[in-house]
Amino acid sequence: MESLKEEEAKGEEEYEFMIPIRGSNKLLSFVDRYFVKYYMPRRGPSGENLDTYAFLHTNKLFMVGVSALHEMVIKGHRPLSLNFATVKTGSLTELVKGKRKKGGIKVSAGGPLCEVVCADETSYKLHSPVDGFIIEVNENVLNDPKLMISHPESKGFIAIVQTPLSKVGGLTKALTPEEIYLRGEAAVPQI
Repeated sequence: MESLKEEEAKGEEEYEFMIPIRGSNKLLSFVDRYFVKYYMPRRGPSGENLDTYAFLHTNKLFMVGVSALHEMVIKGHRPLSLNFATVKTGSLTELVKGKRKKGGIKVSAGGPLCEVVCADETSYKLHSPVDGFIIEVNENVLNDPKLMISHPESKGFIAIVQTPLSKVGGLTKALTPEEIYLRGEAAVPQI
């Protein structure tokens, strides 16, 4: 009968300790790991791309912002400020209170989210892709709006929106999944 050390030595010879990596050798980003990506395609009166996104986190909160294909991102317009006056007056940093996040700003799908004013005096009225309550505004974007251009679908998100859990399924059906959006097969309403 073989000793325990001989069995361990034999086992080490038979097995390699490398784990094969299938596909890309690149690790997925935080957004790609924990969010399901949905988009709300929209076109302006002149046909400009005004797409926004609503990425659904595993905790059922939506991260919303401008798509990487939005006119502002593609043309490289430098945003200077975000104006939430159409939906809220007062402090944006103290939106909610308590464990259940009560007191956020009510937004509706297709309704106003905010206005972005750019350095060349261009302004973009952004529309919310989902119904719910803004429970957090990205302070990094308020302090440095250029993040919306440099990292539109990650660090440059605009807000976190909470919807009732019973409505999450219906909201995602009204949005365009990432695969269809990237193929350009989404129905695109004009404003």
